Amino acid sequence: MIIVAARLPGEDAMLVAVSPMEPVSRLESSLVRWGVLSSAQLAQARDLAHRTYRYLGEVIVEMGAATVDDIRRAAEARS
Repeated sequence: MIIVAARLPGEDAMLVAVSPMEPVSRLESSLVRWGVLSSAQLAQARDLAHRTYRYLGEVIVEMGAATVDDIRRAAEARS
């Protein structure tokens, strides 16, 4: 698994990508199953990520729907 993080203004670190070779759907389903993210928030994040050409994890964290640690934990759980 590959986790890429970038430092952004006002943040300690923000997750911007998890291994692109693995299906994202397991990451997404983990976040929804754990109650970290609602289905509506996931749909909104997917749409925004698609429209802005950004990574889904980055958008989810920026929306405040999950923390970097939530994304990292979900990424680690799927490996």
